[in-house]
Amino acid sequence: MANWHSIPPEIRNIILDQVFQTGAACRNLGACAAVCREWQTYIEPRNFRRLVLNHSCVADFGRIVQKRKWMVQHIWLRIELPRYRCTTCRLPETPKQKRRNNQIFTKALFQLLQILGSWQGDSMSRLGPEDNIRPVLELSVHSPSDMKHRFDVFALDKDVYPHKLDEKCTSQEFDDYVKRKLWKDFDRGQVCKAAVGNMTDIEHLRMFAEIKLDLDSMGSLFLPSVNCIKALIVRRQYYRSFNPGTVAEIARSFDTIGSLVFEPITRDPNPFSRGMLSFFYFYHFQIFFNSLILTYNQAFEHGYKMLILETYRVRSLSIFQGFYGGQVLRKPWRKLPSEFGLMLADKSAYKEHLSVAFAVDAIAFFQDFLQPGSRKYRPHLDPSRPAVECALMGRLSIPELQRISVIKWVEDLQGKFQQELLKATGFEDGQIPRSVYQPRWLWLKTLALTSRFRDRFDLFEAAAFAALRMPELQIMEIWDGMGLDLVEFFRYTRRENRRDEPPTITWLSDLQIAPEQRVIAAWERVARMHTRTDQGIRVLIPEFPDDDEKPTYPYGTISYLELREKIVHQLSLREFEWYYDDWTRPVERRGVEDVREFNP
Repeated sequence: MANWHSIPPEIRNIILDQVFQTGAACRNLGACAAVCREWQTYIEPRNFRRLVLNHSCVADFGRIVQKRKWMVQHIWLRIELPRYRCTTCRLPETPKQKRRNNQIFTKALFQLLQILGSWQGDSMSRLGPEDNIRPVLELSVHSPSDMKHRFDVFALDKDVYPHKLDEKCTSQEFDDYVKRKLWKDFDRGQVCKAAVGNMTDIEHLRMFAEIKLDLDSMGSLFLPSVNCIKALIVRRQYYRSFNPGTVAEIARSFDTIGSLVFEPITRDPNPFSRGMLSFFYFYHFQIFFNSLILTYNQAFEHGYKMLILETYRVRSLSIFQGFYGGQVLRKPWRKLPSEFGLMLADKSAYKEHLSVAFAVDAIAFFQDFLQPGSRKYRPHLDPSRPAVECALMGRLSIPELQRISVIKWVEDLQGKFQQELLKATGFEDGQIPRSVYQPRWLWLKTLALTSRFRDRFDLFEAAAFAALRMPELQIMEIWDGMGLDLVEFFRYTRRENRRDEPPTITWLSDLQIAPEQRVIAAWERVARMHTRTDQGIRVLIPEFPDDDEKPTYPYGTISYLELREKIVHQLSLREFEWYYDDWTRPVERRGVEDVREFNP
């Protein structure tokens, strides 16, 4: 009878692959690794490749992986909060519960970062190249009761998909496994009778406060510093979300972070759910609510300001803000003012990838490049804009710069700084021409933004003028995905590996209209500058799909985009598709193969 070592190595690898797949699904890899030394050598690195930690096992993590650091590629800190009863499942969290939840999360994260911070120095040499081996950190917070007090939105988490497997989510075997798992647990969200039929997704979002850091409870002002993490992922999980300012503070503790994925769940500024305390809506309480919403808006904008300022050094930034699940949430409640689009443009100068969905409008990002005649065209720059201030200071002589710098950093003369700067640069009237400053993106390769397309051709023309200042640009996509009935996107593509093909712009719209000549002319200029040839540009207009072929989930336009897996995490994308399409729609490009070339 043949023994294990008499089997050819190729066959043994096939067997071990199948053992690993089965063990990962059954969560029994430890027993498989204990069979023999060869099995341990094969299974243990894969077993430690992707780790899921609760706050109760962070200390054990530091001890167990001490000699296995090189094996760890993905760490998911999945915090479980205390359970709650049916009698409280429809009530907002109390201040005491908020503090308790924040303290649980802060303590676990603080301990984990202390452990990861100890991986520095000589031990870092075992981790290999920075861009390939250093682990990714993923964060999420939930209570086990969350899935028992509402209809299931099929959040793909540790209880649904085998986290130790890769998250490509494209294989038929993986699709079949998840569909079986979801259908098996279909009624798990109908346990609580108080929630069934009485609670909407909007009301659920109001129940849970945003997770924030509580460093006071740790007796510290900052999180421990870490330089062994290459990416941070805060993916949408259930109805609990992280405050943007909290994500900024966490990102600040990473010295070498190269990528950040943030998928906040927007929430209604009204703290009360429909049907709850409705008598508060009488006239004499209107002033109170207005002030409360104003305070919420200020906190929301301050958190995003911290995030944008802190992630200027991140090479890849992806923010996807929008609905979570259910038929109610078709669009985000919150949207940042236009100045945040300009701030994002200024702070993304050194990024290789940038995608922001539904937080800012693309027309605000390209504000500096809108042409005369555009509805939102501004002939002059805002003198209070930090990037404009820097540009103006760069025009000063050294003595003048020293004098202005003294004024800038002396607190009691802050109000005088702007006046002195404008006077010194010859713009006392405050009308600074746009030639003084325009953003530049030296390394940006991929860019994806959302817009409501009210001024679509003004936007596409401005995007072309901005692309002239993006020498490495490969793909730019601007899309509108705010509903099921409208599919519309604009794409510029330049294939570096296909130098014989000219760049292309692709335009798909329910309106069935061709792009204006000024848009094509602007992108012709971009194509000639990027390729250094006279090939010009191709204009492709896909044949619009029939209604029965359209994606049936909100933001379905994303299915047509080349950058979709950079715009939203691939597991979150699969959640959308499975939940709204009965988990049967395959992952593939939709409708873009059948195109006709447009000749103006």
